[in-house]
Amino acid sequence: MKRVADSRLVLAYSGRPDAAEAIGRLAASTGAEIVTVTVDLGQGEDLEQICSEARAAGASRAHVVDARDRFAGDVLKSALRAGATGIAGVRATALARPVVAAVLADVARIENTTRVAHGGIGSDRASFAQLLSDHSPDLRVVTLDPVSDAEAATPRIAANLWGRMVVFPSPADSGAPIPSTVFTRTSEPTADDAPPAMVELTFERGEPVAVNSIPMSFLEVAEVVDTIAGDHGIGRLDQISGPAGAGSREIVEAPAAITLSTALADLERAALDPRLSMLKRQFGIQYAALIDEGGWFSPARRALDAFMQTAAGAVSGTVRVMLSRGACRVVGRELTGAPARAITFSSAGLEPAL
Repeated sequence: MKRVADSRLVLAYSGRPDAAEAIGRLAASTGAEIVTVTVDLGQGEDLEQICSEARAAGASRAHVVDARDRFAGDVLKSALRAGATGIAGVRATALARPVVAAVLADVARIENTTRVAHGGIGSDRASFAQLLSDHSPDLRVVTLDPVSDAEAATPRIAANLWGRMVVFPSPADSGAPIPSTVFTRTSEPTADDAPPAMVELTFERGEPVAVNSIPMSFLEVAEVVDTIAGDHGIGRLDQISGPAGAGSREIVEAPAAITLSTALADLERAALDPRLSMLKRQFGIQYAALIDEGGWFSPARRALDAFMQTAAGAVSGTVRVMLSRGACRVVGRELTGAPARAITFSSAGLEPAL
């Protein structure tokens, strides 16, 4: 007689068509009862509908876990403070992996099983393997069958609180215009109908705590800034990932990530000793590499976080940014507790947005 731990498997379920097909394949190949878990990371999808589709595809149960606060407070806040969210790379997908891995482990324990599975491919698969090994070494990861050629040739969409990415499998058309329908979180940067917005972002010890003097949690800051900056076309990126000629084309929308990273970097340049600033940049590169490689639960990341918390001790103040036609420009800052000569606001005749 099979133990429960052997007869049940928890699948991290995104709702993509290939994920629905994976439920049947896993059930057939493992003989296990398939339980899915869908993690709410602020992707803005109908998660209840996704769960209904999972049950229709053969899942015995379908969990939905709201992890937005966990994502914002435990991961995004730390990565932003470390300078590891990346102006060029943003890393919205990589930053989500630690939370998905942790929730997957939590639900596996609730379901009294040691077997889990996920739909990660390529770097996602390797990163999840490391994350789950560090977080819950008792779990066994069941490998899904490779995606079909048709699925591999289909653009993949990943979205969460920190950004949205559309990955086209081939960069061959990297110079081709991007259809406007690809974008859902940003307005056309060249649009003339949105007047410039001035936004004041307040930071305490490297953490954003208020927008236009209104105190907010990190989750609320990210959501508000994403809306305002997205309305002004901020955060669109078009980049090639992987070897030249063999990689993929990535279209990214990350209004809050770009805006908050820009503001914090400016505040740090004004607040930090040059030698400390240089050391922080170097450690930030290592921090970003750990995120990409699945090292979030490693001792190395915890040690880097301790340094980042110390370095951020002097990084408090308010940064004023102007958002206009796809550009985020710092026009002033005020360090908390700094002498009057450090106040460099430039109103440019604009009122704060919000």
